[in-house]
Amino acid sequence: MIEFLQFAFLPATAVFSLLLGVVLLYWLVVIVGLLDTDFLNIDLHTDGDLGDVGDAGDVDVDADVDVGEAGDLGDVFHAMLSFFYVGRIPVTVLVTLMVFSLWILAMAANHAVNPTGGLLLGLPIAAGSFVASLFVVKVLGWPFAKLYRAMDGSRDGLKNVTGKLCVLLTAVGPGRTGQAQVATAGAPAVVNVIVEDGVTLERGSEAVVLEYRKASHVYVVAPVDLNAPARPVQGAG
Repeated sequence: MIEFLQFAFLPATAVFSLLLGVVLLYWLVVIVGLLDTDFLNIDLHTDGDLGDVGDAGDVDVDADVDVGEAGDLGDVFHAMLSFFYVGRIPVTVLVTLMVFSLWILAMAANHAVNPTGGLLLGLPIAAGSFVASLFVVKVLGWPFAKLYRAMDGSRDGLKNVTGKLCVLLTAVGPGRTGQAQVATAGAPAVVNVIVEDGVTLERGSEAVVLEYRKASHVYVVAPVDLNAPARPVQGAG
């Protein structure tokens, strides 16, 4: 074990081991609940013939693409991003897959042809490992792309719930988040809900969805009759 750790922190492998440590630390923080898997997601919007690279993310990058050479370069760039699932898989997942594959490839290659961990051989090995890791990410990312596509499909069913009725599964009031069941194009969905100040809804009450607050990932709901107290729905809960 000691020899393995020593090899992992030789000049040719230390950078990859440190990157792996950062990734592991990040996922530990995610497990604890201090961060979320999509906090680094990027939403790339392109104007022109490029289309949208993806629609899930917190950072918007707008690029105006003109015709001619700029458009051709933009098409190539878009194709590269799409090939490696950028915009379809959270950036943090892609980075994790790349760092793990890069670390394994670099460790294996250095162990085979550069056991002393010198930089003379380590640098070209690093370059080759990086290129190879891109294609490893392409293979490993495929099931994740399918998973997130299915999840996005489920979220798409929630895009048009504003104005629809829902049934409270838990009580909700000022400063208190609850849950409600709302009908979608597919199976009914359970969503987190809040109410405006001065409104209280009991479990089993019927409410109407007013809006979605992206920052806090909750829906704002109100009694069906805004001038009357919420009424229980027969047979609910």
